[in-house]
Amino acid sequence: MNIVVHNSHDDDGGGGYYSRPLIRALAHYGTVLESHPRPDLFVCIDHTQNVPAIGEKNLRVCYCPLTTRTVNYNDYNGAICLGDWIQHEQDRSWGLPSWVIYPSIDWDSFKILPKRKLILNVGGVFYDKGHSKNQHAVIKWFGDEELGNDGWELVIVGKPHANAQWYYDGMVQLAQRTRGVSVVGYMEHGEEFYRLFGEAMFLIHANGLTGHYPDEVEHFGIVAIEALASGCQPIVYNKGGMPYIPGVRVWHTWEDIKHLMEIPFVPERLRQKASMYSFDEMVRRAGKMLEDFGLQ
Repeated sequence: MNIVVHNSHDDDGGGGYYSRPLIRALAHYGTVLESHPRPDLFVCIDHTQNVPAIGEKNLRVCYCPLTTRTVNYNDYNGAICLGDWIQHEQDRSWGLPSWVIYPSIDWDSFKILPKRKLILNVGGVFYDKGHSKNQHAVIKWFGDEELGNDGWELVIVGKPHANAQWYYDGMVQLAQRTRGVSVVGYMEHGEEFYRLFGEAMFLIHANGLTGHYPDEVEHFGIVAIEALASGCQPIVYNKGGMPYIPGVRVWHTWEDIKHLMEIPFVPERLRQKASMYSFDEMVRRAGKMLEDFGLQ
């Protein structure tokens, strides 16, 4: 089987975490080519442009629900969805046959380490309401609860995106005025990154607070999977795709978070929840999709 992939999401800071393993998974079942006039399968990994469907069979990767964007799915035979919530929204908006192929993480790099009173908030620093992880609001919550006085530490991990440096600088200033909060900026997936996750007890995520449309909230949330694999309990806001991830705890109001932190958890059980996000599982799901699609 000849497979051609149009991939406009190969960047490290964006969709590359999904597109690269997906292409490797598809390569288990066919030959991935740069071009072909009429491939057996054409896969489009692009959620912002109208890309002509050129294959005998055509699939489009759905990174996020496209309710506020004009992208033509009509020429495609099906959709590949990153997660269950995305599939639900795609079914509601477009009605194409769809398959969920979850992202994969570098499972072996994440370890459970001795836990300490550490809370993480991880994600890019955006000003626009759709992408904002609302780090300012998380810092304010931490300060209002005076958790720093009780020995807790909040570490903010993330770099400012385009036109958001002023917003990032304000976040750093707020952190400096709040006991127990530190901002470390962008971190590569390396020893220090894995150590923080391994030692952290909680990941607090607040994306979606200011979003009103499906494509203005967290679509999947790979950071929650990385937390689970480290035995770190994710506590996520009740919007978008993250509440669909098995093992997370969901908050609706700021008062909920402290109560959710008081519920005991077993790190080893959290790590087991993340086992479904392995590359082997990605390959298996890709094979099942191709079989259902009549290509195996």
